[in-house]
Amino acid sequence: MAMDPVKEEIKSVLIDYPFDVPTFATVQLKNRWERLLTKVDVKEKFNNKTVLAGSIGDLLSNEKEKMFIIFSDWIVDDWTVEKIAEFEWSGLNSEEIIFFENENGLVPIVLAGENTLEYLAKWKEWEHSDNISGLVGYAKQNNAFSVSVKKLDNSFSARIYDKKSSVDAEWGLLKFLQFRPGGLVAKYLNRPFSIRITRMIIKYKFITPNFVTIFDFFIGLAGLSLFLIPSYWSAVIGAVILHFNSIVDGVDGEVARLRHESSKLGANLDSFSDETLGALLYVVTGYHLMITGGAEWFTALTGGKEWFFYMGLFTGVISYTYAMVNFHSRRKKGGIGFYYWWDLNKPVKVLSRKPTLMFYLKRLLWRDSILFIFMLLTIFNVLDYFLMVSFIPAAVNALLMFIHIVIIRAEW
Repeated sequence: MAMDPVKEEIKSVLIDYPFDVPTFATVQLKNRWERLLTKVDVKEKFNNKTVLAGSIGDLLSNEKEKMFIIFSDWIVDDWTVEKIAEFEWSGLNSEEIIFFENENGLVPIVLAGENTLEYLAKWKEWEHSDNISGLVGYAKQNNAFSVSVKKLDNSFSARIYDKKSSVDAEWGLLKFLQFRPGGLVAKYLNRPFSIRITRMIIKYKFITPNFVTIFDFFIGLAGLSLFLIPSYWSAVIGAVILHFNSIVDGVDGEVARLRHESSKLGANLDSFSDETLGALLYVVTGYHLMITGGAEWFTALTGGKEWFFYMGLFTGVISYTYAMVNFHSRRKKGGIGFYYWWDLNKPVKVLSRKPTLMFYLKRLLWRDSILFIFMLLTIFNVLDYFLMVSFIPAAVNALLMFIHIVIIRAEW
């Protein structure tokens, strides 16, 4: 009988403090770190112990394996933890101590080989306010070990020591998150507003990521409802509200990242909200064109304005069905059709580390960009062409689903 392979893990120690450390985005820093270490996307999962600073010496002197040491009175972005865990941990040797720094200074993570732990255990200033820089100086005094300070690019860190430093760190991390993976509309049009909204609401603990998602869903419904009125200005206001919905759509993720409150329920709720509103967008666009009139040549060709509604209904139903098929199948064997063109079968972090021109071109047709384009087309009163162009990929998706489900009878 074959034995299951032993899963490798990262042994880490999170240093807690006996004094009160200010909260960050309403969350205790120790709890925030513990959530991060549980959910961070790394191959070797963390096996973490949380220990008071006064007891860290005892723990290190009794450990026989290399350690990932974390100071809990700091914050870092997720990617910093991922990069250190994936690219530095496996190559750490027994006689090595590695510190890290970014443009803000030292990062609150230290990698220590197993033969260095006894030496680090003898340090008496783990509770000192200048703990990391002091530890660097202490480690460099011993010539028996290899001590290095490695530079990290695209990284954020900050130490929390009072309320002001916590608020400053919140804003610093939000500005850093503005340039997380995404399209040009998201980075340069939407996120400058969304991070400011997040900055205002993050102090309210009851405002959770799921709360924002549900609230934003109703913002989207309000915008869509205005297209049921046969008025140009009603449609323009509705399109502006929909673009605002696109801006707020980034807030739930920002709140989740600041507090590390991400969950499968939240991810599913966000996807359901986006896909539902996206499908309804085509339906109400078709209805609006039916009650207001669109391109005369299209009406003459089809014999009636009601075909705008039929086109919008078809595009909406296919869009939603296709999204749900891929939403289910990507958790099994992978999606179909444009799913691969969008690189949805690849981890986001892999794509984001080396974004190419094609990466950004593809994201010009993501939801945030589409709603921005939709707003402009509504203002210029050419929604009929938006619907006609949207109908083409919907027809292709319908054909792909027919082939996979009816003819091939593919199962996921």
